[in-house]
Amino acid sequence: TLDYCRLHGILVQAWSPVAQGALTNPPHDAPDNVLAAAELVAQFAAEKETTGAAIVLAWLLRHPAGIQPVLGTTNTQRIADSCLADDVTLSREEWCRLFIAARGGRLP
Repeated sequence: TLDYCRLHGILVQAWSPVAQGALTNPPHDAPDNVLAAAELVAQFAAEKETTGAAIVLAWLLRHPAGIQPVLGTTNTQRIADSCLADDVTLSREEWCRLFIAARGGRLP
């Protein structure tokens, strides 16, 4: 678990962190929690004038477990969009809202 890794200093890497666009361009039949999270990602991206991928990666980069994303693309535009995450500031409230939406429920 992430808790175990944090306690033992184990680095966690997220492979395919934007989940092939699941939170930036979800299919119409996606689960409700994915659709809710995608809606928030789009809202935050519009408010912050950035891409959805940058929002998703900014969220991941600010996870308390220190997760390192591993991009699975060779598409230069996707790589450039991902780099925008460094310039995104998410408030604690925004970070938690996105976490709650993706979980489909309250924080533990």
